[in-house]
Amino acid sequence: MLPLLVVAAVMLPLFTSGGFLLRSLAHEKSSRVTEILLVSLRPRQLLAGKLLGLGVLTLVQYAIWGAIALLAQAPNRLDQSAEIWCLHPETRTV
Repeated sequence: MLPLLVVAAVMLPLFTSGGFLLRSLAHEKSSRVTEILLVSLRPRQLLAGKLLGLGVLTLVQYAIWGAIALLAQAPNRLDQSAEIWCLHPETRTV
């Protein structure tokens, strides 16, 4: 089950960001923004910037998922530490 979740966690953002990139490129084809940008940039620089930006956004998405996972596990950790504290009364300081 865990391998399936890991694969889904990796593939979902990759496919999503790939879709955003393709949609963005298709939109720019029909707009004048690309013409203005291509005068000041090379096409490779424009595409590299888009890929870098989407890569950073994907990493931020992973970081948010990780933070949510840690927060979801926090109550379990508190329960375990309280249980350990109750089992070992000699560790308590009053």
